[in-house]
Amino acid sequence: MPRPRADHWEAVLIIVPTVCTGLATACFLLRLYSRCLATHKLRIEDALMGAGLLCTWGAAISIVYSAVHGVGTGGSIWALPREQRLRITLANWILQKFWPIAQVFVKISILIFLRRVVGVVDWVRRCATALIIFVVAWGITALIANTFQCWPVQYFWIKSIEGSCMSGQTTFYTIIGVFSVIEDVLILCLPLPVVWRLQMRLREKIELTVLFLIGCLVCIFSILRLLQLKNYLTDNLTYSSSMSLIWAILELDMAIICGSLLLVKPLFRCCMGRVRRGLNRLNSCSHSFDSDRVAKSSHRGSGGTNGFEGWNAEMLTIPTAAR
Repeated sequence: MPRPRADHWEAVLIIVPTVCTGLATACFLLRLYSRCLATHKLRIEDALMGAGLLCTWGAAISIVYSAVHGVGTGGSIWALPREQRLRITLANWILQKFWPIAQVFVKISILIFLRRVVGVVDWVRRCATALIIFVVAWGITALIANTFQCWPVQYFWIKSIEGSCMSGQTTFYTIIGVFSVIEDVLILCLPLPVVWRLQMRLREKIELTVLFLIGCLVCIFSILRLLQLKNYLTDNLTYSSSMSLIWAILELDMAIICGSLLLVKPLFRCCMGRVRRGLNRLNSCSHSFDSDRVAKSSHRGSGGTNGFEGWNAEMLTIPTAAR
């Protein structure tokens, strides 16, 4: 296989996880800042999202480590030195632990947030609770099965010892992926009927709907990862795993970004409000400058009013609907 192709995939598998997970981290930090401005305290969904972000970084590091040691070269893994093969397969095994754990933390964080915001509707609250239970059960099943798919466990990355792996590993990964896609779709659809029944302006309903529909990207990446599994060869990761790794990390990163944007939106709205108020004051001061100067010249010593009086007394507030 030509070396430029190997260099290309190595760069992609290093840059995409690093940049996208960094962007997800930035959105999460903005979420925390927005939350602190609104309530001066963090909630359990913030902690869960943070735990999901840490696991996502674990997955990203595993992918980068795999790329550095040969994943994406397009050649056979058996052409690599034994130590290099061991590192690649061990990194893949570790990735398979971080991925479901990150999924569980992020999805439960979003579900708890939705339950808090739109849980006043009885069926939404019940559905959110049922989804939380389902996601936890899915995560435990995926983690246990991923861990013990080979016995002894270390046979997954050390093929020189005596052991075996379950038959149909790719089929197992596909089943886990199908349930993950179902969860994504259900979480995406859960709040939409409620949003359009809220007593708010049409523009606000559309804004909320667009925010929730950004989550479609999570479903798209999840489906793309699922489709890519048909080309996945468990015994030749350097040849077959590049695209599935990309979709896996993008799915996690986009879920964190979407879950954080729901709380970052009030921060941007608040900042824009401050900008508009500042521009209005500046415009008001420029219009009244001449009249103030005339008043000062005719009434010296009477003292004038400061066009920016009360600026320091303004409070930075965020709409309570997002709390």
